Amino acid sequence: MEESSISIRTLDAAVPQAQASPLAQWTKSYSLEGLGSGRTNNFNLLRFIAASLVIFSHCYPIAWGTNYEPIYNHFGHLEDGGSLGVLVFFSISGYLIAQSFAVRSNPGAFLLARALRIYPGLITATFYSALLASFATNVPLSKFWADQMTRTFLLHNSLGYPTIFALPGAFATNPAAGAVNGSLWTLPVEMEMYLVVVAVGIAGYFSHRALFNTFFAVFVVYAIIYKPSEALLVYGNTPGVGAMAMIFLCGMFFYVNRDRVPLNIAAAVILLAAVAVLHRIPGIKMFYVPVVAYVVLVLAYHPKLYFSAFNRLGDYSYGLYIYAFPTQQLIAYYVKGIRPIPLFLLAYPCTLAVAIVSWKFIEKPMLQLKPREAAARKSIAA
Repeated sequence: MEESSISIRTLDAAVPQAQASPLAQWTKSYSLEGLGSGRTNNFNLLRFIAASLVIFSHCYPIAWGTNYEPIYNHFGHLEDGGSLGVLVFFSISGYLIAQSFAVRSNPGAFLLARALRIYPGLITATFYSALLASFATNVPLSKFWADQMTRTFLLHNSLGYPTIFALPGAFATNPAAGAVNGSLWTLPVEMEMYLVVVAVGIAGYFSHRALFNTFFAVFVVYAIIYKPSEALLVYGNTPGVGAMAMIFLCGMFFYVNRDRVPLNIAAAVILLAAVAVLHRIPGIKMFYVPVVAYVVLVLAYHPKLYFSAFNRLGDYSYGLYIYAFPTQQLIAYYVKGIRPIPLFLLAYPCTLAVAIVSWKFIEKPMLQLKPREAAARKSIAA
């Protein structure tokens, strides 16, 4: 009798430990708060893919002077690979930057950390862009470097505001004539959103869910009533700016409400399928921008999708993004008539090599100067 009781108890104890079916594992929901509290994530990989997508997309206007790349054609000219990659960047930034401020609770330390991440690479990329442009200009080198336009380019792009695209005589015969580094225009928007994070943090919205959610709802209503391209929180009406500000805010929203956000692969797939089917409906962008933000978090945190090997590499995504455009332009300048795919195959490894050097010798050493984060993360009040 005792032996039978032991067997039953042993069996009962083993039942909870039985491995769930593969389908159950892939469809299980996880709390964003639980998974987001650690450093186990795929953000480096997602940023790397997003930056690579931007490079691929830019090969079409740089090679042909038009933007009719495959993603752009599929989505009915609603979104191209470059803008989609930028949305992924801004979604990740919204979540992580909100987390960074909430952890530090110090505007000065927060801004210093942001400056150490942005400016070393940006300043280097600005001078790198001018150097490559100097090999593709119809202006004598002495005049090129002495020109006021060059000084303006170096100063303003190093500061991150406003973005200057042209240099004297540079890339004048390219299909994308005159554009030296077309990727830099998103960085001022990113930095403006950092200031939004500071304002929201100082106002106490990160520690009061209801206040933040009200603020978020007001912005969404504004974006629905007025043109989505006209962003309320950032300067300028460049196409795409409104979506960038919106998805950054979506990332912030998910951080503030992280204890109520389930991460589920099945839900992400259903949402993506809905976007794929309905992408030609007017106003769909207001729907798929938050979908992208949610899918990014599922891809970043879901345990079944975690790819640990990539995190042993450096974070090369920023370098890929800021060094690629002038590299592509230089290749297009010297290889006349090059097509987009060969341009990508030539430019990508060159840009990756520069990005690796930049990470190891410029970006990573400067990041080590960042103020240390507080040991305990602040909780969001209900």
